[in-house]
Amino acid sequence: MRSSENQQPTAVSLFSGAGGMDLGFTKAGFRVLFSNEMDSDAAATYCSNTA
Repeated sequence: MRSSENQQPTAVSLFSGAGGMDLGFTKAGFRVLFSNEMDSDAAATYCSNTA
């Protein structure tokens, strides 16, 4: 079990769009646990941006 001081912060992304906010969170040291986007074009772009 890891100490809470050493844990990577986590985020959940709802209405993710193209994933810009998720990329920012990732670059800031967060781990995105889940993302959701209903628009198929935005979801495809999200997959390209976060692959």
